Amino acid sequence: MKIKVKWITVASFLVFLSSLLVLGTTVKTVNLSQMVGFADRVFYGRCVSAESKFDPNAGVTVMEYKFRVSENLKGVVEGEEIVIRQLQMLGSQGASIPGMPYYRKGQQLLLFLHADSRLGLTSPVGMSQGTFKAQKLEGGEVGFVNPQRNRNLAYQMESQTQSARALSSEQLNLISSGQPIPLKMMQEMVNELDELHEREGGVVK
Repeated sequence: MKIKVKWITVASFLVFLSSLLVLGTTVKTVNLSQMVGFADRVFYGRCVSAESKFDPNAGVTVMEYKFRVSENLKGVVEGEEIVIRQLQMLGSQGASIPGMPYYRKGQQLLLFLHADSRLGLTSPVGMSQGTFKAQKLEGGEVGFVNPQRNRNLAYQMESQTQSARALSSEQLNLISSGQPIPLKMMQEMVNELDELHEREGGVVK
C-alpha cells in the first residue's frame, strides 16, 4: 500500500511538471520579500560536488549537489554541508524543466531554497530568480546578481510604505538598480524581511 501511495505521489508531481512544459509556462516573478518568505534556507556557498543519481525515494533520476556554506543568511550554519536534490529532466525524451538551474563543481553561489518536499526534492525560490552568482566588487567585496540582473527583486515593492516592505529607501534603490548586491547588504535585507514575516505571521503571496 505504501509503495502504491508513493508512486501516486510521484506520478502527480511529474504530471504537474509536465503541464508546465506543455503550456510553455513562465515562472512567476517573485520579489526579494517573497523570496525570503518562501525560502527555508538562504546561504552563500561553494558547490563541492554535482552528480546524477537515481533517487529511490522519489523513484526518478535527480541531480544531487553538495554545497559547503560560507555565509549563513537564513536557516543554516556556516561550514555546514547542504545536500540539494533537484529534478532536472522529464520523460523519456529528457525534456528540461523550464527555469531549473544547473550548478557546477567549484561554483560559488548565493541560493534561496525551498524546503525539501516529502520526496526529498527542492528547487530555488522562483527557479533561476533565487540563484545568484558571486562577483568581485570594487574594494574586493563580493556582490551577487541573478540571471534576471536582479530586476525581479523590487517587483511591486516600490508602491509599499517603508514599514510594509521593511527596507530603507537606500536598500530599495539598490535592488531596483539591477546592480550586484554586496553580501553585507544582502544579509541585512534578508534578516529584516525575515523578521517582518515573523511579525506578520507569513509572507503575502
